Amino acid sequence: MADFNDDKDNWYHHYGEVQNWEDEWQVQNCELSGLATFNENNIAYRSYIKSAIKQWLDRGVDALRVDTVKHMPIWFWQEFTADILTHRPDVFIFGEWIYSDPRNDLSVEFVNESGMTILDFGLCVAIREVLGQGAEAGFQLIQDVLNLDHRYYGATELITFIDNHDMPRFQSLNADRQMLRLAINLIMTSRGIPCLYYGTEQYLHDDTEGGNDPYNRPMMEKWDTDSPIYRDVRLLSGLRRLNPAISMGSQWQKYLTADVYC
Repeated sequence: MADFNDDKDNWYHHYGEVQNWEDEWQVQNCELSGLATFNENNIAYRSYIKSAIKQWLDRGVDALRVDTVKHMPIWFWQEFTADILTHRPDVFIFGEWIYSDPRNDLSVEFVNESGMTILDFGLCVAIREVLGQGAEAGFQLIQDVLNLDHRYYGATELITFIDNHDMPRFQSLNADRQMLRLAINLIMTSRGIPCLYYGTEQYLHDDTEGGNDPYNRPMMEKWDTDSPIYRDVRLLSGLRRLNPAISMGSQWQKYLTADVYC
């Protein structure tokens, strides 16, 4: 339908790779790692991509995880989510704005105005620094992120996580299984919607080259339904399902030091 090298109908941008990551125009219009960049001004492209997604929804897909949302202008996402939610009002949509943070105005604007929520990189980075790398400030770093929840229209819909396919797994930072268990229990009982990377409940990790891609994506070796983290997730998932205060409530700390968080 559209050949990047013979782009007669202008389906793509042709501005080369991003040179300045602080330049919003470049981030939205230039190429990321040599990947072709769609031209969102092309109505035919917009119609095509929405139609393709609707076909998946009509086949039973009930949620969408949208990659690299910062690389398209917000008006494109507003049109996209409005159209998709008109087609399927119950579908849940979340985006990946890499290293989003409540202190980053553009990512906050995206969450509040795009029609979808995003992965909570701000909380993820804080948890990794505190429990994975032993940051001296401890739990205060996590609280610093949570203190800014008021910037979001719906902080309870943010997707919480401790690692993913673009970063070393948590255990590559800290091999202590109890620290991993604590990190998982923290997101399972905190505001937001927890998202677990495959194999975490099996302690899956490969520390080759620091656990960076592709070593953060090893094959599953086992499926132990008796591991401590598997049992915790099963128990806490039930608790979240039965108790709306945990699944949808706000986050209030009762006691906070570098080493203790209640």
